[in-house]
Amino acid sequence: MKRLIIGAASTAAVSFLAGLPWYVRRTVTDATAQRQLIEVVGHGTDDRGKYLEFTRGSFADHPGQLSIRAASGGPLIALNAPIYETLTRRYVVRGDVGRVAADQRGQLSGFMGKTPMDFGLLYKDVDIGGRPAWEIPTKSPSPGAWVIHVHGLGSSRQQCLRGVSVFEQLGFTSLVATYRTSLDLGDQAARRSTLGTTEWSDVAAAAAYATSRGASEVLFVGWSLGASIALHAAREAPTIPTVGAVLVSPALDWETIIDARLKKRRLPAWLCGWTISMFNVFRWPPSPKINLRHLPGSSATYDPGFPTLVFHGSADTSVPVNSSRSFAARNPTRASYVEFDHAHHTLEWNSAPAQWEQAVQDWCRSIGLTRDRKTPVHTLEAK
Repeated sequence: MKRLIIGAASTAAVSFLAGLPWYVRRTVTDATAQRQLIEVVGHGTDDRGKYLEFTRGSFADHPGQLSIRAASGGPLIALNAPIYETLTRRYVVRGDVGRVAADQRGQLSGFMGKTPMDFGLLYKDVDIGGRPAWEIPTKSPSPGAWVIHVHGLGSSRQQCLRGVSVFEQLGFTSLVATYRTSLDLGDQAARRSTLGTTEWSDVAAAAAYATSRGASEVLFVGWSLGASIALHAAREAPTIPTVGAVLVSPALDWETIIDARLKKRRLPAWLCGWTISMFNVFRWPPSPKINLRHLPGSSATYDPGFPTLVFHGSADTSVPVNSSRSFAARNPTRASYVEFDHAHHTLEWNSAPAQWEQAVQDWCRSIGLTRDRKTPVHTLEAK
């Protein structure tokens, strides 16, 4: 009996050790949409307008503007910053709360619009290699300057929209691109990411589109994994006239990201290290090998070769904020770093839009990309 128990325990241990790297890889490369619903405990109307109420201590407490979509679907509803009372109350900026109120649940996010029109921006739909993109002109263009916006993993172009207006005001044409795992592609989207090792070519194609239409300077704005993809494109396609990159909650050092996630589950350090070392061993073909140490920003000696502006929230639980602090410290002459108090992953703009946009303006001027003029900060106003 004792031998049977020992044998069973050994088999279970081997199965766990074999399954953990496979599970980790499956999790971090999952490019499908993730849903986390929150309970809506109240709604109403007063002299300030319509509002929704949430339990204190929930994600609804996050500083700044957010949006919500009903559990059963429907359009985004833009919400103003929270008011903290017995419950957390958020007033409606735009949208009909009827469906959310009926469902009594919804998904909060940092997305603040469906198309550029929700931000008062004119645009046209373009096709780049069979993938959709939004081209957003500016009323007073800077000659030859284009901005390529790249969203993150398991996301869509909508993620980037809140960061476009400041560049339009600065005189840049924007191109909000998609790549092979973008949710914009619907059923045609790849369900597995390669963490930028293949996606970069789609973003390079977007940059080539920009240069074919007169762009002589390209500035990237990458959100989460989009930051890594943008840096990857700049590295692998040196003909892109890259002059800088804005990196928002950048997911660059995936060994550090995975290690932090495993340690949050209270796994010992040796097991975390072993799991990362087995990242490419326990995978199903045709999943490609992903060299985590070759990804942009993963090496202590990595220098993109152009100026970067890094935004990161102090409350990010998806990508450790220390990774951005270290990146900036390693590149003191090229990297500017702005940390946003209490902001979660990719919610820096939402927590402090004026600070976010002012930092972009100041940085663009500091590297000589704009005319020296004041630029209004774009925020959503209740209607």
